[in-house]
Amino acid sequence: VIASVWATADYPKIIAVLRRCLHGKYLRGARLLKGHALGTLRHYLRAYGLILALTFAQLWIGFSILGIENAAAPAALTSLVDILPILGTGTVLIPWALLQFATGNIRLGIGLCLLYAVITIVREIAEPRIVGKSIGMYPPLTLLAMYVGMRLFGLVGLFLFPFCLQLCMRIWRERAGAAQTTQA
Repeated sequence: VIASVWATADYPKIIAVLRRCLHGKYLRGARLLKGHALGTLRHYLRAYGLILALTFAQLWIGFSILGIENAAAPAALTSLVDILPILGTGTVLIPWALLQFATGNIRLGIGLCLLYAVITIVREIAEPRIVGKSIGMYPPLTLLAMYVGMRLFGLVGLFLFPFCLQLCMRIWRERAGAAQTTQA
C-alpha cells in the first residue's frame, strides 16, 4: 500500500524516467501496450458491470417473489458481495437460508436455496458469454482461460489470465493487420 502511494505521488517523475530510458520503438510499444491494457480493462469492467446488473435483477425479482420487504436493498448488498473475489451470493444466501430453517421459516429457507441455485446456474452460463463477447473473445476460449487461470494461479488467475490472453490477442491482431497493410 505504501509503495502504491509513493508510486502514485511520483507518477510524473517515474514516467519521465521511463521515457528517457525507452527510445523509439520501445516507447511506441510501451504506449501501445498501455492503450491495449486500458482498453481491455475498460471492456472487463463493462462485462462485470453487466454481470453485477444481472445478479442484482435476479436477486431483486427473487426477493420480491419471496416477499422480502425493500427487496432492492438486500439485492444490492448481495450483488456487491457477489462481485468481490472469493465471496459470492452463497456467502449471503446460504447462511440466511440456514437461519430461516433454524427459526422455522422453511418456505423462505427453501426459496433462498432455490434462488441461490438459479443465480449460480445463470452465472455459470452467462459469465463466459458476457465476458467473452465484451472483450471480443470466443466464449469457450474465455471459459478455458478462466479455468486454466484458476487452476494455475488461483482466484487472481481467474480474472488475470483471460485479461492477459485478450491483451496478447489484441496485440497479435494489430501486428497481423499491420503486416498485411505493409504487404499490400
